[in-house]
Amino acid sequence: MFKSSMRIALGLAAACQVWTSLAADPAVPSFAPPGAQPQAALLEFLPEVVARYNDQTITAAELREFLVPQMQVMLSSGRPFPEEMQHRLAHDATSYLVDRQLLLKQCSADGISPDKAEAEAKLDEIEKSIGKERFEQGLAMQKTTRAELTDRFATEMAIQKWVETKIVPTVEVSDAAIKSYYQSNADEFQKPEMVSASHILIKFDDDASDQDKAAARKQAEELLAQLKKGADFAKLAEEHSACPSGKRGGDLGSFGKGQMVPAFEAAAFALKDGELSDVVETRFGYHIIKGGDRTEAETVSLDEARDQIRANLSQEEVGKAMQAFMDKTRTAAKVQILIPTDK
Repeated sequence: MFKSSMRIALGLAAACQVWTSLAADPAVPSFAPPGAQPQAALLEFLPEVVARYNDQTITAAELREFLVPQMQVMLSSGRPFPEEMQHRLAHDATSYLVDRQLLLKQCSADGISPDKAEAEAKLDEIEKSIGKERFEQGLAMQKTTRAELTDRFATEMAIQKWVETKIVPTVEVSDAAIKSYYQSNADEFQKPEMVSASHILIKFDDDASDQDKAAARKQAEELLAQLKKGADFAKLAEEHSACPSGKRGGDLGSFGKGQMVPAFEAAAFALKDGELSDVVETRFGYHIIKGGDRTEAETVSLDEARDQIRANLSQEEVGKAMQAFMDKTRTAAKVQILIPTDK
C-alpha cells in the first residue's frame, strides 16, 4: 500500500477499492479470533519520533493512529504479523505520511484544499453501492469513524486534484511512442478465439460408485432426449443443473481455449450456435452443452489500440513525473525516516 511515494497522489481509487472490498466481503470477520496476535504487541519497536522534515516531526503515536487500522484485516485472520514485516510496513507508511504532508503543503500553495463535501459524496456513493450494513462493517473492521474516513478521503482527493491539474498536463505521449509500444508488445494485441456456451451439469461425487455414476449419466441422457424433442434448455438448466450457472439458464458466458477442462473445451469449441453436444464427462460430472456465439481470433489494430496504449503510457509518465517531483521535494525538506529497516 505504501511502496512508492507517487501512490499517495494516485492512490484514491485504490484506497476506495481496498476499503470497499473489505467492507463488502462478508467472509472477513470483524474481530480477531482467539489466539490472534494482540494489537498492543504491534509496533513496539517504534522510536518516539519516526520522521523529521522541514523542522517538523511525525511521532510514533501519529503513525500508530494511521497504521494500526490498516493492519486489522491481517489481525482478523489470525495470521502472525512478524516484526520484520512490521518494520517494513512502518517504514513505508512513515514515508507515505511525510509525502502526504509535503503534498498537502504544495496543494495549499497552489490554492487546492481538502473538500469534505466532496469526500462525503464519495462515501455516500460507496455506502449506496455496498449497503449500509457492510459499510458499517468496514468502519468497525478498521476501527475508524465516518468522520475520520471523510477527512482521509478529503485529503487524498485534494492531492489527486493537484496531480490532475499540475502534473498530468505536463505529460505528453507521442504517436511514435505509441507505435513503438504496439510493435514491441505484439502479444498484448492478439484476441484469441472465443465461444459462448450454456450447459446443464449432472454432478456425481468424487467417490461415487459405478452405480451412482450410471444413474447420473442416465439422468443426463434423459434430459438430452427432452432437449432434442424441443424442451426449453434454460428451464431444464434451472431445474436440474448442479452448476451455479443453472440460475442463469446454464449460461457460462464467453471463454477462450485453456479456460475450461479439456473434454468440455473440445466439445464446446466444436459446436455451432444452438447445437447440442452429446453427454460429456468431466471430473465435475456429466454435461449437456449448448453452443453459442463464436468470435474468431484476431489482431487488434494500432488504431483500435491507440487510446488504451496512450492511457497506459500516460499513467506511467505521470508516475515518473510524480516520483521526480517527490524526490526533489523530499531532498529540499531534508526528510529523515528514523525507523530502521535492517530487521
